[in-house]
Amino acid sequence: MIVSLLAARYSKAIFDLALENNVVEETVKDMQLIAGLCEANRDFRTMLKSPVIGIDKKLKIFKAIFENHINKFTMLYLLVIARKRREAFIHEIALEFGDLYNDYKGILTTHITTASSLTEEIRAGDRIDEKKHR
Repeated sequence: MIVSLLAARYSKAIFDLALENNVVEETVKDMQLIAGLCEANRDFRTMLKSPVIGIDKKLKIFKAIFENHINKFTMLYLLVIARKRREAFIHEIALEFGDLYNDYKGILTTHITTASSLTEEIRAGDRIDEKKHR
């Protein structure tokens, strides 16, 4: 529960700053990249949570990995999170940011379970027309 509160607080802060600076779209892409890295790379997750690896070393790792792949705004925020010793929660913060973005854009995520295969028409559709399906 404490992790979810922390993630909510930090993701809300970066989301509000991204709105003020008109970089929401870039920041959501950056957060997706960060979340994807956390999910795909066990060594990265271990490094984030390791008390043995010092903050200076972690900052260098962040810069080496992300500096040329995310916007300056997101990079600065990552460095602030690390300096505040919250780097172990970066994955949760990135996921929570995605949820805030979806709420802001009115995007709903659904999961479909069917007894038979989906038709190509349904698979190809990016969106479901709300009026048609009410």
